[in-house]
Amino acid sequence: MATIKTISRKITSELNSMERILSGKLRDFYNRNIRSANTPVDIIRQEKGKEIENLIRDYVESSWLFAHAITEEQMKEPSEKIRITTTDVQGIESDTKKMVNQYWLTSQRLQLRETEFKITPKQEIEQLPEFDIPAAMIGISALLVYAAFNDSMQSKAQELAFQGMRLRFTTKRDGIVDPVLCAPLEGKIFDIGFVTDMPPLHRHCRCHLIPIFQ
Repeated sequence: MATIKTISRKITSELNSMERILSGKLRDFYNRNIRSANTPVDIIRQEKGKEIENLIRDYVESSWLFAHAITEEQMKEPSEKIRITTTDVQGIESDTKKMVNQYWLTSQRLQLRETEFKITPKQEIEQLPEFDIPAAMIGISALLVYAAFNDSMQSKAQELAFQGMRLRFTTKRDGIVDPVLCAPLEGKIFDIGFVTDMPPLHRHCRCHLIPIFQ
């Protein structure tokens, strides 16, 4: 059976790849439809919201099912397949809804910042610098793929608790792991499929849950 280190590397490699591709697509949509537009974001959402919803659902589902694949690899019976249940479908829909709202809230903040200004000490009007659009989209994408993956892990652990499935909290083990929120949880094992410290714990958090069967 693969080591924790090997599994962790596989997870972060796949999720980071999804994150990079998705962030580019979200940024492209923002630049084409929202940036510098005179139309309020709420109106743009009504007109073009389905495109973003479908895109986000695709990536939520991919992350969710990737968690199933990792779990299958770790199960004691290699031939056993994880079936998609009603709970999985509901989880994918719930995560999709949350992340769609996150995208539009972020887009609204970015658009408003284009026209925001402040009064300087000399009582002059000074436009505020724009937010970093690529960084904002990377933040949303990372949150999406890791949240969906970890939600799927917790959901499946509750379903497979009778098989002894537990979850191990694993950080990315690099220099940017949050020393307060994430680092102290490295290696913590949750016994009954209920994670009290559910990653991601902050924006750009790449902590993930790894299935353990005993």
